[in-house]
Amino acid sequence: MLFERSIEVSNRKRISVYEELSDNYIGFYFRGTCLSIDEFDNMYGFHFEKEPENFNIDHLVLLCEYIENMLVGYQSALNISGYGYMAITAQIPINIQLLLAFEDLLEPQRKRLNSIDDKFTSDLFYAFNNFNIRHNNISPESPKYKKAIADLTQEQLEHWYDEIYQVALLAFLQLEHVERKKEFDEIKHKIENKDLQGLCMR
Repeated sequence: MLFERSIEVSNRKRISVYEELSDNYIGFYFRGTCLSIDEFDNMYGFHFEKEPENFNIDHLVLLCEYIENMLVGYQSALNISGYGYMAITAQIPINIQLLLAFEDLLEPQRKRLNSIDDKFTSDLFYAFNNFNIRHNNISPESPKYKKAIADLTQEQLEHWYDEIYQVALLAFLQLEHVERKKEFDEIKHKIENKDLQGLCMR
């Protein structure tokens, strides 16, 4: 999500969220002495890969906090500079950015999630695709238009974003539990075998 070129700035040019943040970083109120996001990331140990190999819930929480803080810094930079164009925050609110980050991380794990609970996985990605997150589902001219979503009030839509956020978190926990279950079964097997051995010795 950070590095995908998803922001259209002209008919022939698209930039990533990271590039847009970098272009405006000098106005971030929390930048301190750092002159670029790369310098900030190196100083504070932030290193995010597009498809992390060893992803866990702690990595997820850190990424979400990072994105949220960067977007708040971006908002403040544009307010201070007086720019009228707000490429990210005006077009895509922070809560949708977080859900897009979740979707970006969960997509490569979709087959694993399906093997755990296919109905749960289907519902989650249905929400990503039909609740004005991945696609424009609220503009009548959009090919992805969904009247039921367009008719929701902002408060109702925010409620559903909160619900989808919780479901996405559960998806990460389910993925983590696969490895946890293996370890649990191993120790359970040892416990049961030890108890069985004790009975045989009586």
